[in-house]
Order: sequence, then structure tokens, then C-alpha cells
Amino acid sequence: MFCPDLSGLALARPTGMQAGAPVTGLLPNELRAMVLMLTGKGDHKAACNAAAAWGATHVAARDDNEFWLLLIDLVFVRMGRGVQTLTAEQVAAGHSPRKWFFELCERLSALQRAEARLRTLTRLSDERESNLPRLRQLADAARRAAMASPDNSHDRRMHRDLRLKYDEMEGYMLDTLHPGVPYDRQLPDVRVLLVAAKRALVASPLDHVARKRLHRIMDEVFKPTVIPSDVESDSEDDAGVDGDASLGGFIVEDHDSGTASEHSSSDDD
Repeated sequence: MFCPDLSGLALARPTGMQAGAPVTGLLPNELRAMVLMLTGKGDHKAACNAAAAWGATHVAARDDNEFWLLLIDLVFVRMGRGVQTLTAEQVAAGHSPRKWFFELCERLSALQRAEARLRTLTRLSDERESNLPRLRQLADAARRAAMASPDNSHDRRMHRDLRLKYDEMEGYMLDTLHPGVPYDRQLPDVRVLLVAAKRALVASPLDHVARKRLHRIMDEVFKPTVIPSDVESDSEDDAGVDGDASLGGFIVEDHDSGTASEHSSSDDD
């Protein structure tokens, strides 16, 4: 577990500080303890939120450069990712430690979102590869059973449900962010975002190019794909009487020949 070295921090003011009390060069005990707990668990987003809430209710802290420089050191510099803090010269030139703290929060959040997106796409890709053939076999068997007993509503519902599951997985529709977009087409962009987020996190506070590039790639990766309404209605058009899926037009594997063929309802009449 991450455990920052506090030896370089100034002594904290006793707990129970009133809002607006001076905090120059100090971190209040309750805030420091909360930040240490959250960063120790790897929840830097919550640590940023805690600092934001504190700064919003303690006016003196909001504009205290030393306060935010200490938070930058505690939350980011000591995490070992190579994050740069503001120098005394940069602060004297008018660069805000408070703004830089929240900019770092945003960049770390972008990195964590990219990492989570990569995990999601990898999981969906692995599940599709391992489960799609078996789901196709089950849908194939259910279709045969439904056609053998056309009056059996249970078999028809089973075929409908399995076919819908197969179509969703086969068509990459399980991805709620970019439904219908193949995972292998998305992965390169996510990896580019990972690189951009890591570079932005260690970039100089004065490097505005890294920030703009990160925001541009974030928009490209996380702007949702909207499915046209006419495409969404296709699944409804495929439904038969009482919501049962039509038995026609499904790819069924011919186990005798080892090939796949497309069947319609007329093929088996």
C-alpha cells in the first residue's frame, strides 16, 4: 500500500479548525488524514474531491499557495509518477498552485479512465472470442427445436432469447459506449490515449500542448456512438407473433458438412 513520507511536511494545525482560519504552510489534520487514507487506497479522485470540498468551505485555504503546493506534493509528487509541481519562480510569475492541483486531478482521472476503458474492451473481446461459438451452437439447437415443435411457445422464446444474445455479442452491441464498433478498432485509440495521459501527467505546468492533445484524444475515445433510430428498430421488425423471434434468416451450422449456411423458413418446408 502507498504510504507517503510525511517527514517533510510542516506540523499540522490541531483538528477542529474553523472555516476561514489561516492555514499558511500547514495542512489541517483532518484533511491530511483523509487524503492519506484515500491515496493509500489508490483513490486519488476522492482525494481531489476532498481537497475541493475543503477549499470551497475554507476561504483562506482556497487562495493559499503553500496549502495547495503541499497538497500537490502529498497527492501527486510522492506517488512516484514523476509529476512536476510549480516552482517558486512560476508561482511568483502568477501561476496558481490551486489550478495546477485540479489540472493534475483531471489528468490523473483521464489516465484512470483510459486504463478502465482498456480493461473493458479487453474483457469484452475475450468474452466474445470464448463465448460466441458456444452461443451460436445453443441458438442453432434452439432453432431446430422450435422448428420441430412450432406450437411450443417455450422453444420459440428460447430461440428468440438465444438469437438476441448471439446477435448482440456478434454485432459488438454489448459495448454501451460504442455499440456496433469492433473492439479491435477501438483498442489502438485507447492505447494512444494512455500514452497521452501519462505524458500530460508528467508534463511541465507550462506545457499547454500536452493538455490540449489529451483533451482532444479524450473526446475522440469517449464521445458516445449514437445508433440511428432506424437501426434500433430492426430488432423489433425481426420479431414474430407475440414477440417471438422469426425463425428465418439465421445462420445455422451444418454439422454434417462442417459448413455454415443461411436458412429461411421456406428452406425447411
